[in-house]
Amino acid sequence: MEIELGKSEVEHAAHIGIRREIWNYEHKHAHKSIVVRTNGCAWEQNIVGAIGEVAVAKALGIYYDGEANRKGQPDLGSRTEVRFSKMRSPSLIIRDKDDDDSVFILVSGGPFTSLPLKVTVHGWMLGKNGKKKKWLKSPGKLPPAYFVPIDKLKKMSSLPEVL
Repeated sequence: MEIELGKSEVEHAAHIGIRREIWNYEHKHAHKSIVVRTNGCAWEQNIVGAIGEVAVAKALGIYYDGEANRKGQPDLGSRTEVRFSKMRSPSLIIRDKDDDDSVFILVSGGPFTSLPLKVTVHGWMLGKNGKKKKWLKSPGKLPPAYFVPIDKLKKMSSLPEVL
């Protein structure tokens, strides 16, 4: 599902990402993303993650204020996590510690060079269904995670009422 985010939606996502990073500093919260802990930029990671969350909210027809996502809280609603990838061939990344009953949604896009931003909401999977040994990988020096292929994700139209 292709989603376009206009200027005000991108600004909204950027503010959410900035607020999230400031909250992390205030609360001395270690970044959950392995990419941030290894070679990424935390500010960019938080903004791009919020872009994914705003895109999913738009796809689902709900308003997203970005306040719910704090340490230990889901990205959307009561059990929905959004995972954003800038990879050309993205996979939905699920980790062992991720909640088995949470819904994980894969969004990809970029590089972003102009407005509107165009992203793809690929689909979703329950955490427990994504933790299959055949998808377990440990790229480079990163801890192992499950890399669920796009073609194994459920269509967004089949998403149960989770919010």
